[in-house]
Amino acid sequence: MTSPAVSEGRLDVPSRRIRLGLPGDILGSSRWLFLVLTLASGIVVLPQAFLARSAPTAVLAVAASAVLVGTVLRTFHRQYQGWLEEVVELLALTVFAYCTTQPTAVFGVIFGRLWFRALYGARWAALARPAAYLTAVMVGLLMHPDGAGDPPTVTPLVLASFFPILLLTGMIGRRLASSLHAGAENAQLDAIQVRLGTEVVGLTDLEEVWRAAWRAHEAMCAVVPGLRLVMLSQAGPRLVVKRTDGPFDRPLTEVPAPSAGLPSGTTHQSSVRDPSVAALNAAAGTPCAWVWVELPDVDGRGLRAWLLLGAPGEVPARAVMALTAQTHHVSLAQRNCALHESLTEQATHDPLTGLHNRASFLAELTACLDSADSGPTSVLFVDLDDFKEVNDLFGHQAGDGLLQEVAGSLRSSAGDQALGARIGGDEFAVLLRDTDAAEASATAHRIARALTGSTRSDGSFSYTAACIGAATSDGETDAEALVHRADLAMYHAKSIGKSRIASYDEALPRRDPDQAAFERQLADAARAGELVVHYQPVLSLPDRRCTAVEALVRWQHPERGLLGPDQFIPVAERTGAIRSIGAAVLRRSLQDVVAWQGRFPQVPLAVHVNVSARQLEDDHLLDQVRECLTEHALDPECLVIEVTESLAISSRDAVRRLHALVALGVVLAIDDFGTGYSALQTLRTLPIKIVKIDRSFVAGSGSSPADRAVIEAIVQMSTQLGLRTVAEGVEGKEQQAFLESIGTTGAQGYLYRRPGTATEISAWLAEHLATQREVPHQFTPVTDGSLRR
Repeated sequence: MTSPAVSEGRLDVPSRRIRLGLPGDILGSSRWLFLVLTLASGIVVLPQAFLARSAPTAVLAVAASAVLVGTVLRTFHRQYQGWLEEVVELLALTVFAYCTTQPTAVFGVIFGRLWFRALYGARWAALARPAAYLTAVMVGLLMHPDGAGDPPTVTPLVLASFFPILLLTGMIGRRLASSLHAGAENAQLDAIQVRLGTEVVGLTDLEEVWRAAWRAHEAMCAVVPGLRLVMLSQAGPRLVVKRTDGPFDRPLTEVPAPSAGLPSGTTHQSSVRDPSVAALNAAAGTPCAWVWVELPDVDGRGLRAWLLLGAPGEVPARAVMALTAQTHHVSLAQRNCALHESLTEQATHDPLTGLHNRASFLAELTACLDSADSGPTSVLFVDLDDFKEVNDLFGHQAGDGLLQEVAGSLRSSAGDQALGARIGGDEFAVLLRDTDAAEASATAHRIARALTGSTRSDGSFSYTAACIGAATSDGETDAEALVHRADLAMYHAKSIGKSRIASYDEALPRRDPDQAAFERQLADAARAGELVVHYQPVLSLPDRRCTAVEALVRWQHPERGLLGPDQFIPVAERTGAIRSIGAAVLRRSLQDVVAWQGRFPQVPLAVHVNVSARQLEDDHLLDQVRECLTEHALDPECLVIEVTESLAISSRDAVRRLHALVALGVVLAIDDFGTGYSALQTLRTLPIKIVKIDRSFVAGSGSSPADRAVIEAIVQMSTQLGLRTVAEGVEGKEQQAFLESIGTTGAQGYLYRRPGTATEISAWLAEHLATQREVPHQFTPVTDGSLRR
């Protein structure tokens, strides 16, 4: 018979039909060979039945032989020896010994049966069988009729001399059987571990991990006879039973704490007088030895839990080892789940306020608008009045504190069904499901009242107002359009004054004259040659050699001076001017990098260029990249296209265009990794070569263990996937040392150089590449974050 195998976490017992082929496993092979030995010994002795004293005796001998064969086949089929079968077998041996002319011939049958029966039943039965078999033969001998036929040729004393040999045979057979059973159980337990490890390796749902773990526990209890399993968790002074498996006579809900205190690690609790052991034995229905295996506190909440293994006599060491291995599998899977949850939380939520970020807000809004069962959907756009003055007067830490308090007020005043998000800076949005325009306006007024007069708990400043715009879907509005309408309403409210609320209306002025003029100037900026491309070096670690530069656009406005991207890129995205801006930046950056490669041929310098959502929507993007590469005769691998992770998976067309760019030979990089909507999904589905770690994590790596853990997790995952990593915003030596220690591939930031014009970077490259030494420390504290990008 083949040994049981584990399939889908359950113990599958194969069909027990008798087969003629020799099984592959050693236990099944031994059972098959011992069956053949027993049947062969019976066949050899069977002719004794035909030499019986009379025909009725011969018939009786044949019947006894048939019973002996039947009990063996039944045991082989069931893989179990019952006490009734033992009694029937002894009676058949007695009859067979009575019928044969030579009772000693029965020993040929007995020896084969001792080997066969050693594979089944309890240990005491294997030691008692030799005496039982010998007694049966003696009884058959004594039943021979005196004076009828041939007298027996042996006496009971002669037969009794065989007992030591029979006993030794039974002991050896049982020892061999124990080894075979242990080997088979070990193989099955190993298969369970492999199955569990395969099941949980990719799971990110903690409930799924525990379901897989318990399937493995059930399979283990099915493999090891008499094994019982109990899961306990601490609930104050009580130990609550979460689940049980194995043979229990009655339900078990609670277990008293051990008198010696709660065990740690792996502990044998053997005292039968201990209240915990007494409760466990009462539920099991038999005295058992119990082993406590403490589960690790993965989530750090300090909650203790245990898995208890119980078995009559003693718990097999192999079962304890198997359970410990399963616990390690589950512990690793739990850590993966916690890491995935942390990364997902950071990918979908604003780290400062805990509200949803823009990408996840738009995803929720889209799902709500697409739902056939949803009613009217409204969006509120909230912008704080004079927030910049708070930062200027009290510092950015005070501003962050205000944003956190505003987020708390937003949650409490918007209602339980509302979904709040921080869109950027001091701008917030609220999704109101099944809410019409009138209800949305009432909610907006409630939020405005909650925000008015907000004061920090330390009394450092007061804040008075916010402007709110409201918009309600008309059944045909998509998510971006609905948010844009709420945004327009908010700007209209700001144009009226502070602490105002406005609802979107078709007659609402779309923009003021200054805004309209700004948008017209931006549309002509590329054609007028007003765009300026600055570059920031990207250095490899740990040798600090420049391997690439990142292109960062600025706008030399004819009236306002040099503007950073945060002052015009959002407008360019909204109006579509980003397409001409992106094309101009791409052409200029390729021209500059080719010039640097000609001047510094010893380094194959690459250039990083950011691509926006609107550019990925453009079918001409691929042609633009191909034409620029051909025009400047640049190796495609020297062009790195940077996209944010939320943008990379925004649509199938975006994914298709990214694959097409990679097919040209262009390198794809994920920018601001860890802050988008689905970081892990991005790594799995896109042909990414470079992962750029967001500066917000790098900034906190010197003081925040959480940020250090996230960075290390990103580097480890990227390394396993064969990806390069670049840390953004490196501003201190301690950050650099930490990044080097965990194997980060590259870095960029003010520690090495601020963004500069092509002329400035050219001079810096000449000095840096000529000396081939470590970049000097050029960090200057930042007071205006507008030029970081």
